[in-house]
Amino acid sequence: MGLLSAFFRRDPLLTHYKIGRRLGKGTFATVKEATEKTGDKKKWAVKIIDKRVLAPEDEQALTKEVEIMKQLAELQHPNIVFLKEVCQSEGTFYIVQELCAGGELFDRIVEKEKYNEKDARVAMKQIVSAVDACHDLRIVHRDLKPENLLYRAKTGENKDVIKLADFGLANMLKADEALATACGTPGYVAPEVIAQVGYDKEVDIWSLGVLLFILLSVQVFGAICFFMRPGRTQQVPVGCLCLKLWRHTRSWFGWRILRVDGHSARPGSPPSWGGIAGSRIH
Repeated sequence: MGLLSAFFRRDPLLTHYKIGRRLGKGTFATVKEATEKTGDKKKWAVKIIDKRVLAPEDEQALTKEVEIMKQLAELQHPNIVFLKEVCQSEGTFYIVQELCAGGELFDRIVEKEKYNEKDARVAMKQIVSAVDACHDLRIVHRDLKPENLLYRAKTGENKDVIKLADFGLANMLKADEALATACGTPGYVAPEVIAQVGYDKEVDIWSLGVLLFILLSVQVFGAICFFMRPGRTQQVPVGCLCLKLWRHTRSWFGWRILRVDGHSARPGSPPSWGGIAGSRIH
């Protein structure tokens, strides 16, 4: 644990925070609400990780996730979940990050009967901006999906602010070296990831295309969920399904970044669909 411990300040979490309700639970971690004991008593989300269950490869993955989140925290990007600090006790690692109380984009999609193009544009502009910031740092997220996009609040002026979260599968691109690991979520992953032919930042662009299609086609979201349900191994046909049903939308942007010729969209001119042109894709 020596390498990983170097990332974590040795300061018990309970000294500075009051731990509240559970927000979620994963394989190796539990996420709970944490309130600062001093100052303005601001609320945060803390990921609590049991050291005892971490295998060496899990330790390496966590180290990489913390490295990436620290780099992104320096940007203080409005659409990326902010990492406040990391610390540890004798048996536990803690990752304290921004609390997004508005729920997942997935839940917002299910609640809405239909996203019009204006709603989709507002959402996609934020998501593209967050991904662009990652790509500027040569960070590939590799798991873009509605469950990893969180709304900052349920009500008020921040209810439509989206934050990109969960960098557990993210990786750093090295110069002149492609990534090759097959990872991600069935239904959103790009064809070249499945084929393991070597890939880079463009795989995130494919996932953006699937997200855009879902936002503009909520009425067929059930069909998409069918293809993405746990246990299915045929992933590429989801992209094909998106293309077949794209006639129900009018997005040139989505058509261009969802390609099924074996490779996701390459870097080029900024997307011009519905006001997204203010963000760049590299």
